[in-house]
Amino acid sequence: MGGGHKAIFHLLQTIIERDKAAHFSPSRRTKKQDKPKHTEKEFLFCVQNFSCNLKRKATIPSFPFALILIIYTLPINLKKTNKRSKGKSMIPSLLIGQMLALIVALTYAENSLIYAYLGRKISVQASVHVRLWIATPLIIILALLTEGNFFIHMTLTHWTLLLLSGLLGYLFCDSLLFWAFATIGPREALVIMTLNPLFSSIFSYFLFSEVLTTLQIYAMIITLFGIILLILQQSDEGDQQKKKHLIKGTIFAFLASLLQSLSNILAKGALTDLGPFSSNAIRMIGGLIGSVILSVCIRKQWKNDFKTFANKKDFSLLFIASITGPVIGMSLLLTAFNYAPVGLTTAIVQISPLFILCYELLFLKKKIKPRGIIGTALAVAGVALMFI
Repeated sequence: MGGGHKAIFHLLQTIIERDKAAHFSPSRRTKKQDKPKHTEKEFLFCVQNFSCNLKRKATIPSFPFALILIIYTLPINLKKTNKRSKGKSMIPSLLIGQMLALIVALTYAENSLIYAYLGRKISVQASVHVRLWIATPLIIILALLTEGNFFIHMTLTHWTLLLLSGLLGYLFCDSLLFWAFATIGPREALVIMTLNPLFSSIFSYFLFSEVLTTLQIYAMIITLFGIILLILQQSDEGDQQKKKHLIKGTIFAFLASLLQSLSNILAKGALTDLGPFSSNAIRMIGGLIGSVILSVCIRKQWKNDFKTFANKKDFSLLFIASITGPVIGMSLLLTAFNYAPVGLTTAIVQISPLFILCYELLFLKKKIKPRGIIGTALAVAGVALMFI
């Protein structure tokens, strides 16, 4: 085990021990014990050592632990920054939340491009299955580090709601969404996914008696109009075969948005009693269990799913998408909620299609008709207006 690996594991162990001491005997600590065992210089030395090991082609298992370490210390460092600026201005705190939400939007855009590529080249179902095996252990470790042993606080209601939420969200919703990425394209699929707030509002109205304002209703109409413009622009292009793919991909994206809304509604009941990281960990366990049953009993492609990613490039892309999406993206989003209003953060995250639009215009030199650009902009603007 290299120096960077030892430093990472040693620092993680120290963090856990310090948290336990703070939890069980906060009043008995002395000033000497309050002093952290590791300084910022030691932390930077740890990360620097780890980077050197990567250059020497160190083994990949240490990479997730370094990411977990950075994510774990991020909220602590942000809180310190916020405390320093508390007496001066609240603007830095808001800017931190906005920047984190912007990073989350970038990770969503990057993920959609990767899954569209893997879905077309390899298999959508294999991508969904193997991705859950990569992300689930990491999110469980992250939840244990940040929220402690959450299993002891779980009730039968929590297990039922969160496992079902994960089954709908991480298995069925993501499968349909990845099919839409591969069929109609990532930008078009993400634009249709902006219907998620609309479906969530409808379910919330019937289940929780949540009433929409007039402005929110107008915002939904704008979003729908933008999506219709985008679909009409796509239908004018290509032959009959492409139009069939457009219809199929559009249906997949609509169903994915509907299932995502149901998944969020189910998770909402458990979030009041459990932490966000532990709730998401249980949801991901539910998705993994469903994916394993589907792969072994129905598809009978358990081994073949892993064999399809024998190519190092393809597996590297899947690994990056698995880490940046459910682990880093989700963690940064939850952190952003602590520094900026939830509505503002959610609106910023929904601009992912605009990032993909810029990528298509600047790098792919793709010719997009004005109707497609206006449709994308209107859909995103409608979602932003919904949360004002």
